[in-house]
Amino acid sequence: MGSSPVLPVELLQEVAAVCSRGDQLNLAASSRVFHCATRLIYRDISLTDAKAAVLCSRTLARNHSLAQLVQSLHIAFPLNDFAFISFMSLLNNALLNLSNLEALTIYLGTKWSTILSRCSFPRLYRFSSHFQLDQEISQFLSRHPVIQHLQLSDTSTTPSEIAMDSFHFPHLRHLVANSAWFGPLSRSARLRSAFVTFNVPDINGTISELDISSGHSLNVLGCQRDGWNLDLLDLISTRFPGILSLSLINQPSPEEDGTEVPAEAVQSLLSRFPYLVRLFFRTRLPLQHSYAQLDDEYSVVLQWFSACPSLQKCALPSNLEWDKTASNHWVPDLSQTQDTRTLNWVLTRITDQTQHAWAQGVSSHILNSLEKYLATEREVPPQRQALIALVRKAALAFATPPPTPLPSKYSDMPPLI
Repeated sequence: MGSSPVLPVELLQEVAAVCSRGDQLNLAASSRVFHCATRLIYRDISLTDAKAAVLCSRTLARNHSLAQLVQSLHIAFPLNDFAFISFMSLLNNALLNLSNLEALTIYLGTKWSTILSRCSFPRLYRFSSHFQLDQEISQFLSRHPVIQHLQLSDTSTTPSEIAMDSFHFPHLRHLVANSAWFGPLSRSARLRSAFVTFNVPDINGTISELDISSGHSLNVLGCQRDGWNLDLLDLISTRFPGILSLSLINQPSPEEDGTEVPAEAVQSLLSRFPYLVRLFFRTRLPLQHSYAQLDDEYSVVLQWFSACPSLQKCALPSNLEWDKTASNHWVPDLSQTQDTRTLNWVLTRITDQTQHAWAQGVSSHILNSLEKYLATEREVPPQRQALIALVRKAALAFATPPPTPLPSKYSDMPPLI
C-alpha cells in the first residue's frame, strides 16, 4: 500500500496552532512536513529567565533562517550587572538577525540600552521598554519613524545633548512616557491612547501639547502623579471632554489623608464627560477596603454614575473594579477579585430580601464573572471555592437564561440548571 498523501499545509498549520508549545516542538522535530510548527514556535518568543534568554539568543545569532521567522520578541527578567555584560553581546548579535521583527519588548531595567546599537527593524511598529531616553534610544527611535506603539521609562533624566525637537513619529498612535519627553515625542503624532507620568508639579505644558497634537483623536488617557490630582482631572475635563477611558493613578501625601477619597469633588467634574465609558481612579498602593467600606464604595460608584450616565466600568483606590449591567445596576467584577470580603458582600446583598431588584439585575453578570474567574485560576482555595458555590447558588435563583456549565473540576458545585 502506498504512503498516505500529505495533508494540505493550511490544515497542518491549523493542527499545530492548537498544540501546546511542547507538542509544537515535538512536531517540528518529527518531520519536515511540520515546518509550519517551527514557524509558530519562533513567530512569538517570550523569554522570562536568563538561561532561556542565553540559549535562544545563541540560536538566533547562529541560525539566520530561524531568526527570520521571529515577528515578536518579549524579554523580561531580573538581571545583575555582571550577568548582563557577558550576555549583552550575544543578545545584540541575535537582535541584528531579526529583520522581520514587528514587536519588541525589553524589560531589563532602565539602562543597558546599548544592546540596541546598530539595530534596525524595517517592520517594527511596537517598542516597549523601561529604558531612559538617552542618546542610544534616541538614535534607535530615529531609525524607526513608522513606529505606532511606544513605551519608555516613567522617570526622566534626558541628557542635554539630545535634540528633543528632532523627533518625528507621524504614525504613532499609542504612547507611554514621562511628561518631560511626552510633548516632543507626540508633537507630530495623532495619538489614540496616552499614559503620562508626571514627576514635576507643572501639568499645563504637557496637557496643552497633547491637546494640540491629539485633541481630536485621543480616546484613552492615563496619568500618574503625586496627590489626589483634582486639578489634573479639572484640566483634562476641559481639554479632553470627549475621551472614552480615563485612568488616574494618585499618590496622596500624608497631609492629604490618603485613606479618604475626594468622591464629591470627583463627582462634580464627571458631568463634563458626556461619552466616558471607563473611569479608573486609583492609588499606586491600593487602599485596603473592609466589608463595611464596600457599602460606601458602592454609594460612591452610584454617585459618579449619576453624574456621568455613560459610565460602564469604574474602579476606586481599593483597586476593586465595578461593572454596570444591562439593567443599570452596579456590581463588583468577580472575574478579577480574590478577596473573600467582596464575595461575602455580594452574597449578603443578593440574599437580602430588600435587594430583590438588584439581585435580578446582576445575577447573570455575577455568574458569568465567576465562570471567567474559575476558568483562568489554576487553583482555588477550598474556603473561597465554597464561598463561590454559595454566591452561585444564590445568583441562580434569579438568573435567566441559565449560564454555561462550569469546568469539570468544579462539577461538585451546585448544578447550573
